[in-house]
Amino acid sequence: MESVAAIIVKYDTIINSAFWLILLLSILFYISLRAGSAYSIVNRLWQFFLGPPEFFDKKLNKLWNERNDIEHFNMLFNVKAKNKQEINKFISWVKNNKIDIIKISRAKGWFNFSTLEAVRPKTIITILILVGALLCIYGFFVTMTVAAKPAALVKIEKDEPWIWVGLKQTSNYIPNLDTSNFKFNNWSLSLEQCVNKNFDRDKFSLKTNLKRTTIDMLCKSFTDEIDQKSISAIIKKQNAFFILSIIPVVFCFYLFIAFIRRVYAVELANELKIKIN
Repeated sequence: MESVAAIIVKYDTIINSAFWLILLLSILFYISLRAGSAYSIVNRLWQFFLGPPEFFDKKLNKLWNERNDIEHFNMLFNVKAKNKQEINKFISWVKNNKIDIIKISRAKGWFNFSTLEAVRPKTIITILILVGALLCIYGFFVTMTVAAKPAALVKIEKDEPWIWVGLKQTSNYIPNLDTSNFKFNNWSLSLEQCVNKNFDRDKFSLKTNLKRTTIDMLCKSFTDEIDQKSISAIIKKQNAFFILSIIPVVFCFYLFIAFIRRVYAVELANELKIKIN
């Protein structure tokens, strides 16, 4: 059976083509979303495959140029104008009230272009979005740690904590809380400790919340060939978390952008309230 690496090398061209195709479609989708329509993109495709971009009818050309101006305006200033009348009204409104158009662009989605009013987002939702972004960051570091650490993340017994089991050392995943001193304790277990005659396994069991049988099993794993192979296999499988770590990064980026937009929207709403009143 071919390895994953061999398959990737074998189909390298297909993978690269798929990557660039997805990237291109993503760019086109972004332009379409920001501009409010995809007329210009479709027109470019028409020009490439079928014929000239202009219409033979002058009236149609005039309509197309107007539509193109609207898309261009929406793309540049990050707004959702529907027609030139709205744009002209907006320009006069900005000049008369001395509004910074950059602040309107930053508050995308929170400015009603038709009514020229800023929409104030709910504070509780904004806070929840920020919390969600922070949780995504935490999820990224967790998945990256699992992928990069040269140890298997396992749970031996249901009532025991998760632990890192390496080829030469075992350690805690989350530090244990010492209730007597209210401190978090890190611990580790190595072959040197296991063969040490003075090593108190019962005391170590209390410190780590691991059963005596589990400690014996871990000590055995440092020298047992079958256990070593099993641990190595789990570590290799955990490399898949490198790919999974992309998911929280994407969500984090999206949530942070949403959070910043909402903050800009509040700033814009306050400024418009002062200036217009």
